[in-house]
Amino acid sequence: DSERVRGLRIVLRRVADLDEITVREAGPISARHMGFEDRRLRRNGGQFITREDIEKRGPIVTADLLRRLQGIRMVDSQGVTLAVSSRAPKVNLMSRQTVVNCVLRVGVDGSVKESGFPVNAIPTKEIYGIEVYSGAAQLPTEFNSARRDAYCGLIMIWTRTQ
Repeated sequence: DSERVRGLRIVLRRVADLDEITVREAGPISARHMGFEDRRLRRNGGQFITREDIEKRGPIVTADLLRRLQGIRMVDSQGVTLAVSSRAPKVNLMSRQTVVNCVLRVGVDGSVKESGFPVNAIPTKEIYGIEVYSGAAQLPTEFNSARRDAYCGLIMIWTRTQ
């Protein structure tokens, strides 16, 4: 039997050449980002900026990402860049005659920040995604607690790590 095996010759030949295939895995979505991804996929009325969008645009500061969105514009307020509604100004309730910019509230990782929080406080390299709602009526139920403070709208920034 050992003599037969020695005499066996196997010849292989190439049958086909295949193109190179690159496999990229995004990895699992963290529990913290699942809500963002769910709302983005549902197209619930908000405007969304993903990590992929950020990498394509290569912005210097976070405000650069928001400048292209509908319904908001970026303004300088004493050296702080704020997002204001471009739809309508707000009447100052104290004087009832003064019209002021309607400033969108800013939240980070699900928590609404103090009024006037600068969007550029979060470096673009740390951002996972951004969702923008141009008025309280557009806010999804997940942000009901922010509805009172978000008359002019809400920008929710989700960071990559916590």
